[in-house]
Amino acid sequence: MTIPYRVIGRIHPGKPEAPRKYYPVVRSRGRRNTRDLAEEISRRSTMSSADTIGLLQALFEIISEYLLQGYVVDLGEIGSFSIRVRASGADTPGEVSPRNIRNLLVSFRASKQFKKTLQEATFRKRIE
Repeated sequence: MTIPYRVIGRIHPGKPEAPRKYYPVVRSRGRRNTRDLAEEISRRSTMSSADTIGLLQALFEIISEYLLQGYVVDLGEIGSFSIRVRASGADTPGEVSPRNIRNLLVSFRASKQFKKTLQEATFRKRIE
């Protein structure tokens, strides 16, 4: 699979007078939604698109429920989801409370197989 990228110039934030450096940046081809996933899965399986949409919706709901219950959700060859928090510190353990939590973050850790598949990608410079 070939991934398109574009080139952008950036200045060093700590040295605005320094010359620009140029970097490759992956360019999105757009978005794919649940319906797109369902239709593609339907083409590759015996499930109808409607059945697949129902399955995906249930999967999303169950993953959320398990995460909120404190579980790590392991999806085998895809990877695993977990939650973590961004929080402010306190001077003593007794001062820590839910008020210290600023926001909840979902982490995804790709499996070795998933990473290996992605490492097989090639890149193509997009001419703009």
